[in-house]
Amino acid sequence: MRGGDVREEPKRIMWLSGPAGSGKTAIAGSVAETCKKLGFLAASFFFSSSSGSEDRRSKRFLITTIANHLAEHDTLLEYRIQLLWSIERHPGIFRKNLKEQAECLILKPLREVQGQCDGSAWPKALVLDGLDEVEAEQYHDPTRQEIARAHDEDQLEILDVLFTLSQDPAFPFRIFIASRPERIIDEFSYTAATSTIKLFLDSRYNPDADIRSFLDSKFASIRRRSGISDSLWPGQAAVEWIIEKSSGQFAVPAAITRYIGAGLPQQRLEEIMRLERANAVTKNPLAPLDALYGHILKRSPNPSLAIMWIQSILLANSSAGSGQLPALFWRRFLETEDGETNHLLGDLASLIFVPPADDRTSQFNIYHRSAFTDFLRCQTRCGELHNSPAAVNRFVAGLCVNVLRSTSRIYHLTMD
Repeated sequence: MRGGDVREEPKRIMWLSGPAGSGKTAIAGSVAETCKKLGFLAASFFFSSSSGSEDRRSKRFLITTIANHLAEHDTLLEYRIQLLWSIERHPGIFRKNLKEQAECLILKPLREVQGQCDGSAWPKALVLDGLDEVEAEQYHDPTRQEIARAHDEDQLEILDVLFTLSQDPAFPFRIFIASRPERIIDEFSYTAATSTIKLFLDSRYNPDADIRSFLDSKFASIRRRSGISDSLWPGQAAVEWIIEKSSGQFAVPAAITRYIGAGLPQQRLEEIMRLERANAVTKNPLAPLDALYGHILKRSPNPSLAIMWIQSILLANSSAGSGQLPALFWRRFLETEDGETNHLLGDLASLIFVPPADDRTSQFNIYHRSAFTDFLRCQTRCGELHNSPAAVNRFVAGLCVNVLRSTSRIYHLTMD
C-alpha cells in the first residue's frame, strides 16, 4: 500500500480472500489501523450482514462514507470545498445510483483540484471489508410484479464502481478489499486482473503462530480480570488443543476465549474441551462460527443436498485405503445433470474448493476440514442442517445401486 506508486504500472486494487473464518476481517482491521497510524488511511468501510445497523449491510452508504472520510483530512481541504459545491449543485445526488454518486462526490471534486495542490501528502489507502456480506436492497413498485434483487447484484455494482474509480487518472488512491471468494466476486477479479493483486489465505498461509499469540494475549487478560494467580494457566496442552481445533480459523479462538472470559474460566474451558467427547452442551461457545457456517451453506440452492454431497466425499476420504478421489469422479458419481456440481456448490467457495469441470486430476479441497467436520457431525451445532451417519451411508449406497443398475454409468465412472 505504501510503495505501490514506485512500480512502473502500479496496480490500484488489492484483493485479500480466503475461507470463512480465516482472519480476513482481522487482517483488514490491522491494515486500516496501521495505515491510520502512519497517516496513509484515506477512508474505510466494513460491511457486516450481522450488524444491527443497516448502514453496514447495504451498499447505499458506501460512496457517501468514502467521500465524507476523504473530506475530513486537512490535507484534502481543496477536495472538501469542491465536494460541498458539487453537493449544492446536485442536491438529489444521495438518491442516485453508486456510479453517479462516485462521479459527483469523488471524481468531479478530485478533477477540479488536480494541479491546484500537492497530492503527494494525501493519504492513499482505502480499506473495505466484508464485500460478500452486502445485502441487496429491494425496490418496490406497486404497479408491477418484480423479481427480488439478489445480493450478488449489489456486490457486482460495488465492484464495478470501485474498478471505475481505480481506473480514473484523477483518483490517486489504492483500494484494499477483503472478502470471501464468492463466485461473483471471484469472476470479477479475473476481468480486472491487470489492475488487481490477489492474495488468498490458502494452505501456504499458516496462521498457527498468529493464533498462538492471540491466545496468549487473551488468556493473560482473562487471568488478570478473573484473579487467576497461576501464570501458566491454562497450560500448553490446552492452547495447542484450541489451535488444532481452530484449523486456521480466527473465529474459533475468538469465540472460545469470549465464552471462557464470560464465566468461571477454568470451568468453561473444561466445557469446551468436552465438545470433543460429547455431542451436546448447555451453551454453544462456537455459536458465532456455527452461524457463519450455516449462513454460507444456506447460500446453496439446495443446502441439504449440498451438505449430503460434502459428507459423502468426507466419508469416502476417511475410509481406510480409499485415497483421495479426484473431483471428476465425484462429478460423475453425484451429478444427475451436467453442471449440477457448480450449481450446487458454486456459492460455497469459502468452504470448499471446486476444480474446473475439465480438470481431471484435482480433488475437492474442504477448507479447515477438522473444524468443519466437527460442525457437520454435531446435531446440536448444525441443527436442521444435520445428517446422521446412517443417512449419509444410505445416500451413498443408493447412488452405488443406481450405478450398478446402469451399465452406461459404470462406463462413465471408469472411462479415461
